[in-house]
Amino acid sequence: MAARSRVARGGLVRVAVPHTPNCGTSGEQPLLKQRAALMLIAAVLIGVGADILASLADTKPAHAVLVSGAAFTAAITPLNALPG
Repeated sequence: MAARSRVARGGLVRVAVPHTPNCGTSGEQPLLKQRAALMLIAAVLIGVGADILASLADTKPAHAVLVSGAAFTAAITPLNALPG
């Protein structure tokens, strides 16, 4: 008895994928609101920029990481104060 081929025309395999609804249709809330996500992205970019500048200033790597962490935490408060 020959086994059935699961390959359709064109060499593509048909796979049944369950439907996953969007966040808005199922009533679930997003993990982060858009404003909070943008604040965190901006704070991370500020921290990375401070790390790059500290690295270019010929500091030790541990010091550069501490500078970037301090810049990240110091950027949260002013970014939170922005209207939105």
